Amino acid sequence: MKNTPVFFCTMGTRGDIVPFLGLARKFVAMEADVTVCTNANWEELVINTGAKFLSIAPADPPQTGRDDFVFFRENVLPSFRKSFRFVERSVRSGKRPWLIYRNNMLGLECATHLYQLPNAKIVLQPSGVQSVDRPPWPWSGMARGPWRLVYRALLMPAFQLAGACGKYRRLTNAFRREVGLAPVPMRRAQASNELTLLMCPQWFAQPQADWPLRTVCVGFPDQYSSESDREIEAFIQMHGPPLVFTPGTGVTDVQAFSSLAREICRRLRRPGIFLSKYANGLTLTASDTFVHRSFVDLQWLCGRACLLVHHGGIGTTAQAFRAGIPQIILPGRFDQPDNAMRVAELGLGAVVLDNNTSCEAWTATAARLLSDQTMANRLRRVSAAVKEEQAIATAASLICNEAKRWAV
Repeated sequence: MKNTPVFFCTMGTRGDIVPFLGLARKFVAMEADVTVCTNANWEELVINTGAKFLSIAPADPPQTGRDDFVFFRENVLPSFRKSFRFVERSVRSGKRPWLIYRNNMLGLECATHLYQLPNAKIVLQPSGVQSVDRPPWPWSGMARGPWRLVYRALLMPAFQLAGACGKYRRLTNAFRREVGLAPVPMRRAQASNELTLLMCPQWFAQPQADWPLRTVCVGFPDQYSSESDREIEAFIQMHGPPLVFTPGTGVTDVQAFSSLAREICRRLRRPGIFLSKYANGLTLTASDTFVHRSFVDLQWLCGRACLLVHHGGIGTTAQAFRAGIPQIILPGRFDQPDNAMRVAELGLGAVVLDNNTSCEAWTATAARLLSDQTMANRLRRVSAAVKEEQAIATAASLICNEAKRWAV
């Protein structure tokens, strides 16, 4: 293991980088030569793990109002080239690096296939594992409901065909041809021999029969550190466990949500903390019972909160589970709606799908969750299970075993 080159690759918001920081720290401790390829704004976090840092893209622009296709073409696609060329230079210098990359990080994925390198794919949320049997919401309802035959015979094939012929696939297949690989098939074979590590427990992921055969659920990633906040600690001691609201790091238009959060707390007569770097900061005084902060360590804060209201990112969802508190999810995009529906189906929180939901309805939902003792008991069991998981250590062990398999 000593001096073995190990390259990690991920991009996105804090929730996309944190699991890789834990893995990087683990491999640095094993004296591997670790490099993390990611956005430029995460350099300090990477360096603090002891790993080397490679910028493959600028910081992601805010998701509010973003043209996702333009973002993919101008930010994401160039990152594939940078990460691929980095691996290519390493291989040409006589090294055989291990590649650990988040799904859709096409640069390292292509390098893996072209140079036959030891590898592992990291998937952070269940919707990242392709499945016809249990697709992401809202398709999941059709797959199990009275429309399931129509879904399987017509809708899902049409959806797959549209994806295979779409503008994103044209760009990714052009990149594959550029580096010497064939276009990706419409649907990858179920019997894929690649190791895929899903950073969720089985009870949340609900593995399906049509998942790739070597998919392993390792649990929610444990955070390698938890930073306290003395001012917020004093606020909580004075006013009691707060409701915590966070719209996510990629959302800039937060004023309406902040006003709604304040009113919910007023009606419930409970303190509140609103987390967003786009909200106006306030100085805490003895009379404040609702405050804004640009950042507070969420693992630390959730352990002192009574309810979490958020966007449905998988990392935030996991922190509520770890703390054993209910959550209300107002999902935005990507994996968020599917994560939200899983939480609701498991009886561990609630989902609000309408941005125009009244304050009265929000308040009633929050009051119901806070008084639900059956849910509270269920969440205590979930919290204990999540705290017992050693997802980063398990993932690192599986990656090491996979590399040994490649060496045979």
